[in-house]
Amino acid sequence: MTRYRRRRPRPSETVTSAAVSLAIGAAAAATAFYVVRLFLAREPLDGPALSPGEASPRGGPGAGRSLPDPSKRPRTGGGAGGRH
Repeated sequence: MTRYRRRRPRPSETVTSAAVSLAIGAAAAATAFYVVRLFLAREPLDGPALSPGEASPRGGPGAGRSLPDPSKRPRTGGGAGGRH
């Protein structure tokens, strides 16, 4: 196993370690800023979530229309294996 002797760091090593520390800190701060900005930019949806087939209580686009029920979809032949 290799052994090392401690010595006093040179000024160039101190500057390099300070620059690396600042770069890591800036990257962490930028990431935190971006994530917080994403969370603060959210807007709540109006009302509770609708289940498939349920009409919007206020009308508007999509009122009266319902989404198809995936469990009642007709099966088609084909697919990757060709067997069902």
